[in-house]
Amino acid sequence: MVAKSCGARVRALDIPPRGGSADLALRDRIAAERLACLLEEGKGERALVLFGEAHLASAHLPRELLRRLNPGSRIVRILHDPEREDLAAPGWYLGDPDLLLRQAHAPGARLRALASVYRSWAEDIIEKGEIDLPLAVHGVIDAEAAALGIDPRRFRMGPGRWLADVKPEVYGPLEKARVLRRLRESGRTPASARVLRDRAARRGALYLHRDGVFLVGRKGVRPLALESGRFLALALRPELDDPSFWSLLAVEALAFALAMVVDPALEEEPGWERVLLGAEEPASPADERRKVRVFGSWLGRLLALGLRQGRIGKGVFRKWLRAPLDGSDAALRLLQAMTSAVESKARPGHTPRQGHKPRQGNE
Repeated sequence: MVAKSCGARVRALDIPPRGGSADLALRDRIAAERLACLLEEGKGERALVLFGEAHLASAHLPRELLRRLNPGSRIVRILHDPEREDLAAPGWYLGDPDLLLRQAHAPGARLRALASVYRSWAEDIIEKGEIDLPLAVHGVIDAEAAALGIDPRRFRMGPGRWLADVKPEVYGPLEKARVLRRLRESGRTPASARVLRDRAARRGALYLHRDGVFLVGRKGVRPLALESGRFLALALRPELDDPSFWSLLAVEALAFALAMVVDPALEEEPGWERVLLGAEEPASPADERRKVRVFGSWLGRLLALGLRQGRIGKGVFRKWLRAPLDGSDAALRLLQAMTSAVESKARPGHTPRQGHKPRQGNE
């Protein structure tokens, strides 16, 4: 807040940890790439980086960053309270030409404070039946992505940006006031925000791509799986400024197929036969949403079965997730490719390869 009030740009650098030295190295590389992108954007600017001390060892983030900067660039590290007995008096010390040590407290003081934090964590017991909704939703997203060979922490969305960076904010059914405030911050009117909140309660969950918000309306894996699939079907492709009926249908089919990864017993919406036989255009927005859900669930289930049986490759599915849907023509081409894939039969005597690992990242 202080930096923003002074007009300084503030950016997040880290990704969620998973433990181990290999994870630390990955986070160092990602932070270094983000910093290099920011420094390229603001030529001539200086950057102050606040990071955990494990990353600031010379062989970690500083080395990774120097590899990406212009020759002659300089990095100065500042370590606070390094717990050295020879630095008992408060003040600044020079460790080497590129290392400053700031001693504010007597040795041992930081360890006592850290122990106090650990004790408070141990005593912070989650109430019986309480669910960490953000962790649950992001876990479902990770499971669906993993089924296609995608690791959100390694899948690039652009320079200095990964899929893990665009995971949605998650709000539960008991956070009604926070939901309304958050949606108003995104430009929603109070009336439209209440409509969306109520829709989430009826459906069980609702992902709002424009807002980057995931609303959980009630307990249950099924609605979380469907909306997590919708997140992946929308997050990996260019923005849909004015989505057509056909582009929404393609997204719904992909989302339903991904949801079946987490909930294999998922069934099509009732009435899909009537929707398939009807050729008329939707008469209203509500009618359009219903037809998209019904038709999309039918096609999505066929896609999921094809993926499970090896008739649709993971790499092909990943390409579908990144295919542009700008306009009806592009959406119809994608729908045609998907329907052709589910109608195709495995070659006689052909057995899908087992244990094949597709490449990570962009196809």
